[in-house]
Amino acid sequence: MKLVDLKYLGIITLFLIAVTFIVSPWGEFCMYDDWSFAGSMLTYWQTGEFHFVDWTSMPLAGQLILAKIFIAPLGFSFNSLRLFTVFMGFAAIWGTYFFFWQATKDSRRTMIFTFAFLIQAVFLNFIYSFNTDIPFFALLIWSAYFFLRYIEKANIYHFLIAVVLLLWSILIRDIGIALAFAFASAFAASNLLQSKISLKKILIAILPVV
Repeated sequence: MKLVDLKYLGIITLFLIAVTFIVSPWGEFCMYDDWSFAGSMLTYWQTGEFHFVDWTSMPLAGQLILAKIFIAPLGFSFNSLRLFTVFMGFAAIWGTYFFFWQATKDSRRTMIFTFAFLIQAVFLNFIYSFNTDIPFFALLIWSAYFFLRYIEKANIYHFLIAVVLLLWSILIRDIGIALAFAFASAFAASNLLQSKISLKKILIAILPVV
């Protein structure tokens, strides 16, 4: 990456900080339907056990574990839960930038794509709640980035990091399995185009799906 990328990342980060101060989401109240997730978090915080209400339709466990680690010094509150999601929001935006840069190798286009994602309504709504969208996406986009790195560099550590992040994202929302199929397709196509297909590469392609 270039020095200009650090400048663009700084601009994006400052913009998100400014928006957070303007929105000022702090307060002991629920946002959207995160009352159900916060309830599960409270039970997990107090007892160490997972308990999900009927409203919950995703695995969620991955988010509860991450949130408990993050808020341990702060204690349980809606503010600490929202602070966790804001932190994951910054991770998501940085991951989005790195992903687009890896895909395009063009700093200007990467900045435009990332900023367009940042200002869309879904992201700016859910970053200030304890809903699953932002933590899930943060893990998923970093996983996608490391999968792209692996396709380009064939570094096994990139692959392992990508798989761990993917599995953790699936523990938040099971739809993350779609990335496993996307990687399998992209990796297989990349090697077929280069006539480098082998049993080892086939196994690597399907391993995340398995």
